[in-house]
Amino acid sequence: QVGMFPEARALADTILMRAPNNLFAFYIQATVAEFAGDSAAARKARAAFRANYDSEILKKRPEYSEKLPFLEQYRKGEGAN
Repeated sequence: QVGMFPEARALADTILMRAPNNLFAFYIQATVAEFAGDSAAARKARAAFRANYDSEILKKRPEYSEKLPFLEQYRKGEGAN
């Protein structure tokens, strides 16, 4: 929200390098794209979130277990579009 878009994009890229298809990386990408006014990139990131949701949740990553209500809410809300 404070314009640190390059840093946030770098964080998402780092997460994806270490954990391909990580849901939080797609969430970060979508959020940054929305704040930056790039609706096409936001749609692409949300689509990746949805496409990978089921298989990623099955991995039972600790970060998913800790934030499952948030992920479900995002999936049904903003991440659904």
